Amino acid sequence: IPDLADVFISYARSDGHFVAALAAQLEQSGIKIWYDRRIQPETQFDQAINNQISAAKVVLTVWSSAAVNSKWVRAESLAGFNADKLMQLRFGDCAIPTPFNIVQTIEAGTEGLAPSLSPPGAVPRPPRGFRARLLRGAP
Repeated sequence: IPDLADVFISYARSDGHFVAALAAQLEQSGIKIWYDRRIQPETQFDQAINNQISAAKVVLTVWSSAAVNSKWVRAESLAGFNADKLMQLRFGDCAIPTPFNIVQTIEAGTEGLAPSLSPPGAVPRPPRGFRARLLRGAP
């Protein structure tokens, strides 16, 4: 049985560098994170994702211009939305699709998460209160 996390991260593959750094920072804060790079080779992909979403306290969607066009990100976000455990982070300039646009969104570029504003190789810092919000669950 795979290790179940408190937070499932949904994201577009092209945003993997940002998500890996964000996940590392959150894990250093004591939050158990899971995202698709943690799927074991022998595991059925969709089953692993469904199990992790079901077990997570929070589904954290990282919206970007690539993520809004991803069927996987939309499906994972919808599961979190329907379970009332969706949190969202906007990474870059993008319009969050319906119905997710009615959920509060953290702006990565204005709350200390934008890697372009940090020194090269720096890990993005979650905004103040972000860890507490993740630990108590969404919304």
